[in-house]
Amino acid sequence: MEISLESAISSRRLIFTNRDGEFFNLELLGNPSTSIRVSTYTDDNGLNNLFTRIGSLSRPWKGTLNWKSLEGELAIKVSCSSLGQVNFEISILELAGHPEGSRLDIGLQTEFGQLAELAIQSKLFFGVGST
Repeated sequence: MEISLESAISSRRLIFTNRDGEFFNLELLGNPSTSIRVSTYTDDNGLNNLFTRIGSLSRPWKGTLNWKSLEGELAIKVSCSSLGQVNFEISILELAGHPEGSRLDIGLQTEFGQLAELAIQSKLFFGVGST
C-alpha cells in the first residue's frame, strides 16, 4: 500500500511507502529527487488527519493547512486557490543538526478533484478504520 501524490503540471511525484509502525519512507520523483525515512512518533494520525480533512472538503478553502513531523524531517503545507489548484509546499530535512545536513523545499500542484482519492489512499496506508 502506498500514497501517491502527482503533480498536475510537471513530472513531479511524491510517494509514501513501506509503513512500519511509526515510520514510513517518502520518495520524491522528478526534478529534484530524493528519499527519506520519516517518523510519526507522537503524531501517528496527524498526516492522515490532514489528508482526510482536505479530501472531505466540498469546495476550495482559504488559508493553509499543515503537518510537521516531530523531528522536523518532513513538513507539509497545503493551500488551495479559488479555481481548485491545490498547492503542496514540502520541506524535507536530511541529517538535522549534522554538519552535512541539507534541506529541500519543493512545491507540488495538483487539482482539487484529486483530494478524495488522496484521502482514501491515506486511510488505507495508515490503517485507519481497519481491524
